[in-house]
Amino acid sequence: MRKIGNPVLFAEGDRLHLWYVSVGLGGWAGSALNHSVSHDGGHNWTPAVRLHTSPFANISTLVRAPPLPLADGGLGLPAYHEFISKHGEWLRLAADGQIIDKVRMGHDGRTLQPAAAAFDDRHALAILRDGGPGPAASAASRPLTEARTGERRTHCPLPNPNSSVALLRLRSGRLLIAGNGASNRNDLLLWVSDDDGKNWRPAPTVERADDPRVEFSYPALLQARDGSIHLAYTWHRQGIKHAVFNESWLDGQGP
Repeated sequence: MRKIGNPVLFAEGDRLHLWYVSVGLGGWAGSALNHSVSHDGGHNWTPAVRLHTSPFANISTLVRAPPLPLADGGLGLPAYHEFISKHGEWLRLAADGQIIDKVRMGHDGRTLQPAAAAFDDRHALAILRDGGPGPAASAASRPLTEARTGERRTHCPLPNPNSSVALLRLRSGRLLIAGNGASNRNDLLLWVSDDDGKNWRPAPTVERADDPRVEFSYPALLQARDGSIHLAYTWHRQGIKHAVFNESWLDGQGP
């Protein structure tokens, strides 16, 4: 095993799912997707199972963002492919974690690391990192969570300097994105949508540095039972920083 990375945790009842990618040879394009489950809060784990996701040597399927629960009791896991072409994928999983189906998201060969939020039992929004050269913008895709086809790509006006984003649907129904600005990773910004991703407005800035070598990246978002919003992200590539705020703060009204 050369390296492992991109761990994704997801709590489902008394089960805690863990997906991660592993690389035996080469870079991330040659990675495999693995799945393990804990029934005791992470103290013990089942042996990791390598999921069969690709007919081509079963390589180059990666994850970065948590799944969405499906109406049939399974999960929809946003994933992506890096070998030859970069594009997002939608993995439909059974309740036991086995792959039932895979749908490719609309792409131009340079999008990866989709983060997804559900609108209802059948419709979702995925925001993807732009992995191409030059000035770029985030890509948006609206997959049907339980269909083989029907996915369509839509415009997203937000900047993306080839960096990962986090997407969260708040209990209020609003959407929240955490990501970087137009040119570098030396700022960490938030955007809010009140209309299911059709329009976005900036929220308060989380981090900003004048030095372009400073980095705030790979954000993760969740909303706790008490309504507080938690944001974790890479800080200067030296550690992980954790911020907590509420929806009032997003509107400039509170801490």
